[in-house]
Amino acid sequence: MGYSVDLYGFNRNNLKQNILDKCKIEPNEQNCKMLDFILDSFGSTIGDTYILLNNEFWEEYDCYYNISIVIDKVFNVEHSFGCFLNNETRENLISGVLEYDVLEEIEEKFGIKVEYDD
Repeated sequence: MGYSVDLYGFNRNNLKQNILDKCKIEPNEQNCKMLDFILDSFGSTIGDTYILLNNEFWEEYDCYYNISIVIDKVFNVEHSFGCFLNNETRENLISGVLEYDVLEEIEEKFGIKVEYDD
């Protein structure tokens, strides 16, 4: 089994609302401030996009997995991790890619034969 290093982007407002709704967290001022603090502790916001790193090489320091653990414990809920798996809210910004996969796609899409070692 390999390690994954990915960068995910979410619309911050949609993600926050998704967490509040799916985890049935009361959207009062204190809960919203705590959720904002948790989001800011594990990722970064650029414009409207919340950026979250999944670096499995870090193992116990991986923000992608640890954020849901903190949300679950702080708000006494379960399975908040599902909010980060939602393909409707998550955009895969950067993933590890093998050169062979890209070269094969170039051949398929553009009809260009590229020589590479197997």
